[in-house]
Amino acid sequence: MGNGNYEILKTKQLYYSIHKTKIDKEMKKHSLLALLCLIYGFWGCKNQRATSPDAEQTANPVENSRDLPNWSGLYFGTVPCADCSGIDIQLELNSDLTYKMHITYHDREGTLVYAGNFAWNAAGTQIDLKGVNEEGAFEHYAVQENSLRLLTPQGEIVNGVNADFYLISKMKTTLLSSEISNKYWKLVELNGKPVDYSKGMLEKACIIFSPDSTIYGSLSCNTFNGVYALEEGNRIRFLKMTHTLMSCADMSIEKELLNVLESVDCYSFADDQLALRKTRKAPLARFEAVYLH
Repeated sequence: MGNGNYEILKTKQLYYSIHKTKIDKEMKKHSLLALLCLIYGFWGCKNQRATSPDAEQTANPVENSRDLPNWSGLYFGTVPCADCSGIDIQLELNSDLTYKMHITYHDREGTLVYAGNFAWNAAGTQIDLKGVNEEGAFEHYAVQENSLRLLTPQGEIVNGVNADFYLISKMKTTLLSSEISNKYWKLVELNGKPVDYSKGMLEKACIIFSPDSTIYGSLSCNTFNGVYALEEGNRIRFLKMTHTLMSCADMSIEKELLNVLESVDCYSFADDQLALRKTRKAPLARFEAVYLH
């Protein structure tokens, strides 16, 4: 209820109370005059507070999300899907107004990858991605502190009980524990099958996590590097992955391992065994620790 309606209601209640007690007419006049003075004084104080610079700053928080110091970064979340169990969105926003986005439909093969530029709206509250060929889907996002809200193809907010399911959260780039970093993690299982190193591969496939959130290693023929980002609940993402382009006699696991690194979103660790998974399912890759020091 607004302040105006509230004061009107209180005035009526007080008037009826005075009327029911049947006090003399003069007392009623004085009471009503006092009430009017009280209401006038209340609104006067309210207007005075509204003109105070400090009060105005408190009552009107910054609405221009572009002014936030930390809007750039990596965002990840799962949004509803009409004909599948969910859609994973991984969106990286850069301060130079470029982006890279991975779209993965649950229960389907493959990941859609888009990259390009994005633009802010005039109010600085929404971004529009350029070059997303999905009939308007995944193009528009409202920017909030530490999260993005996926909008409809028309750029409108999804309301109702499912509104919060369209939020994707900013991931923290932080450090793995010393139990995982600074170790040589040798690949021993890929997509449920043991890795056979007797086929004459150039070297063993491995991953090394550095404490500064960088990652590097071998795909068995080519070497690779990139960065990793973590989130609560043992969530992990590998980003900005690049690799060399050598050709070797046996490259049987190269493509499989690259696909795994691009699709996994969580990890588990126990007894010098590291497992990378997709949505808590069976491990897509298992590694054994080899100590560097």
